[in-house]
Amino acid sequence: MSQMKDIARGLSANGAAAGPTTKGHYLLYTDTGKLVVKLWTGETFSDEQLVSSSVRRGSTAGYVTLASNKSLAVAITSDSKLAVFQYDEEEEEWTQDSTLPAVAVHPSGKLAATLWQDSVRVVVQAAGGELVHLSKPASGGAWTSTSLTTAVKPLAGTALSFSHPGSDVFYVSGADQKIHGLGASASWKDSVLTSTQVETLKQLFVVAGGASADASDAYGLTEDNTVLHVPAVGDKVVIGNVQADGTFVSKVKAEYCCPYPQGGNTNTNTTCIIA
Repeated sequence: MSQMKDIARGLSANGAAAGPTTKGHYLLYTDTGKLVVKLWTGETFSDEQLVSSSVRRGSTAGYVTLASNKSLAVAITSDSKLAVFQYDEEEEEWTQDSTLPAVAVHPSGKLAATLWQDSVRVVVQAAGGELVHLSKPASGGAWTSTSLTTAVKPLAGTALSFSHPGSDVFYVSGADQKIHGLGASASWKDSVLTSTQVETLKQLFVVAGGASADASDAYGLTEDNTVLHVPAVGDKVVIGNVQADGTFVSKVKAEYCCPYPQGGNTNTNTTCIIA
């Protein structure tokens, strides 16, 4: 039950990421036009931090924990630009990364972020509808930006996810309304992940297995806060709903294994959900 409560809270937030302990998770909120990060301990919120006072209302956000007591938050600004903020615990403040390449975000564009193989990775839907991937060494260095031109007509406002764990990118294609994967180690080759179509998703997360259509499972949150399990083969299954207060109401009695939901921001650990 406690796992389901944590998962529901992550889905109802604008982003989520693994916390400093196995029992905590960072939840991100943007509904007020401010980016706020809260640590959810499983019972209560603690360690609330204001990252930025000027982000797009309701936009997705990402959070990455680095070594040396530093963290990164990724957001979409109120004027639809991609932004990265770094927190230094010694200075106790968030500062915007001025070295990030300029990326104008689609009016309904979303993002995802993760840490994989000592590299910070971000994917976002740019103003023209294309997907853009950015990365930099976690230890510091320059950002690298790549347009993911192999993506097949990404749906405007598509939910985005990295593989968990991994660095493959997942999105919903406007060509067939199915979830597609882009293989990071295969020159971003596109493949269809699921055999069934999906409606518009607010959030998407994919269980480890890579971009291969026969190796991964997808989970998503719809516009009406329905939680879906979308397997590689077979029909999608409604496993429950997320209430306004973050409570999860199950509609099935089955075991589902999936990572903690993100809006693109799970870095470690896979947990098993009994729904």
